[in-house]
Amino acid sequence: TIEEELKPYRAKGMNIVRMSPLEEKIPQYAGSDALIRFPIDEEEFKDWQGDRLQVITVAQSFKQRGEHLGFSVFDRVTANFQRKVFGTENDDLGDINGGLVSYQHLKNELKENRVFFYFGTVPSPYTISIMEAMMTGVPVVAVGPKLRELNAYNWPNYEIPDIISNGVNGFWSDNIDELIGYIDLLMKDKERGQAIGDAGRRTAIELFGKEKIMKSWIEFLRKI
Repeated sequence: TIEEELKPYRAKGMNIVRMSPLEEKIPQYAGSDALIRFPIDEEEFKDWQGDRLQVITVAQSFKQRGEHLGFSVFDRVTANFQRKVFGTENDDLGDINGGLVSYQHLKNELKENRVFFYFGTVPSPYTISIMEAMMTGVPVVAVGPKLRELNAYNWPNYEIPDIISNGVNGFWSDNIDELIGYIDLLMKDKERGQAIGDAGRRTAIELFGKEKIMKSWIEFLRKI
């Protein structure tokens, strides 16, 4: 519906900047004038340590928003690990609720915890939380596209399998037991986690680095 609403404005000269190549798969796609991803400052998010044997994620109203955020998947995958969820309106999560934290506190949590679990928000191809995690260097364990499927969004809308090369710069799977196994591996092998996290950070800098994105915006704005 939004794509249809954009078409007449684009016909009159409005420019459209996209954040993911998967947006062109949206039905009634209105076109694009540039692909510029969101930026993350590589000097703000860095220096992963991972000494706390805990898996974390970031989500708002996690349980209430259900399968748009994959709460049931998170719950099954992380049930046997120490875990925390950071974000607003998560009082119904009980002991695993980490609450709303400050910007500095969030950066520290990303540095200190061993694993970051990612589902994202359907139907966004990726969200800021995985960008911040990968830039920090915390190893990411993410769901695959089948676990993300909702019938309401019948187009490819999950870019993480294109961003994460499994076992190289992170892990992803559509199998619950495999996801549990990846977390268990990272909990037991910090050296492997360091290698995965370092590779994830290099990917994040390449895709989302602040300086690179700034140059893309300058180039785009000069053209118009």
